[in-house]
Amino acid sequence: MKKNILLLLLVIIGIEGKTQTVDEFVEKFSNLADAEVVRLDKEQLQAMLTQSLSQLKEGEDSAKIEKARWAAEHVEEVTVISFESCSESDRKSYCDTIEQFETEELDKLVDVSEDGERVKIFGKIDEKYIHDLVVLAGEEKDPAFVRVKGEIDLTKFRNNLGNLVNINGITFP
Repeated sequence: MKKNILLLLLVIIGIEGKTQTVDEFVEKFSNLADAEVVRLDKEQLQAMLTQSLSQLKEGEDSAKIEKARWAAEHVEEVTVISFESCSESDRKSYCDTIEQFETEELDKLVDVSEDGERVKIFGKIDEKYIHDLVVLAGEEKDPAFVRVKGEIDLTKFRNNLGNLVNINGITFP
């Protein structure tokens, strides 16, 4: 009986060990040597947009600027981590972690593995809004992590950003 209880506890601990929060994941991998981390809040996004608008020259594609303006109004936070400059072992560790990564706080939307590349997309999405979208891209040479938080209308997201978000040749959403 003791043996069965111990076995059950080990299984539960093993399952729990694979599940973590996105914030724990970000904390772990943003501290790697040579990881390039960009965190932008709403104010920073709007400041970047203002700077871009001031540099817009006559005749340039104002439609992209309008899409960027829309994004700056609806996106609350963006976090991007690039591991391209990290050591090979750190990139491999990240890619291995993607394989095991699960979280209870977001729904798994996409899980694709092909030719040594792995992409997982998690989200907190209701009928009308994207509240949190996380992309884990595991490719040995250039793995990356992207997180976008906000109150983003799904229909407007598709209309305004659908052509701008491209993951390994696949336009999302």
